Amino acid sequence: MSDRIDLSIIIPNFNSGKFLENTLSSIFLKKTCFSFEVLIIDNNSSDNPFQYVKKFPLESILFCSDKDNGVYEAMNKGVKLAKGNWIIFLGAGDELKVESVNQIEFNPLQNLKLIYGNTLLLKNKKTYDGEFSLLKLMKRNISHQAIFYHHSLFLENGSFDTEYRIAADYMYNLKVFLNTSIKVQYVPLVVSHFLGGGLSDIKRDDLFQENKLLLINKLVLKSLSWNGFISLISYNLYYLKKFIQFRIG
Repeated sequence: MSDRIDLSIIIPNFNSGKFLENTLSSIFLKKTCFSFEVLIIDNNSSDNPFQYVKKFPLESILFCSDKDNGVYEAMNKGVKLAKGNWIIFLGAGDELKVESVNQIEFNPLQNLKLIYGNTLLLKNKKTYDGEFSLLKLMKRNISHQAIFYHHSLFLENGSFDTEYRIAADYMYNLKVFLNTSIKVQYVPLVVSHFLGGGLSDIKRDDLFQENKLLLINKLVLKSLSWNGFISLISYNLYYLKKFIQFRIG
């Protein structure tokens, strides 16, 4: 579409206004080689986050404050409003590494649907977490602050399942990796800094964690992916080993 831009940066927010300034500074105070917009999807915050937002060029920012039922509903709202060919999700306080994003070729001719890199975890200064195989993804998720989703991916594969209040992006990424028709690319760049301290750091998605093995088995069986079957065997053996160690320990 002619009105599309390169990148939509979606930031769900709830009472984290004081952190927004750092995130927006990381975007607006650097020279970009890509066109972008910032969509702040706020959950009726009581700390007046707009006082921080209005310090930046409002022509490139959409600030939407309304009641939502969690971070993934906010992310889904952002996707529907986004005008970017590509979408990345940041949390308030996270930083986009513009100099790294400038190096990424968002080339539509490559037919890529998901591009991911690394994120720097600010709490321990560690880089997370390199290239992912399907087996590695079964063990742990890619940081959503390191993923660029092509907008069409959501049109073709639906939105985040809000039933999973903390792990909906994990379920989504597993489905993408299991779909062999979806082209995924890893870039060895730190594309963001992750502040931490959000919902995923302090709460557990019981629905996902308690059924993770069953959910992954169902996803693989549904996908009919040969690579998925091979990875699933290895994952089940890994899970069994962890279970035995837990029982013995």
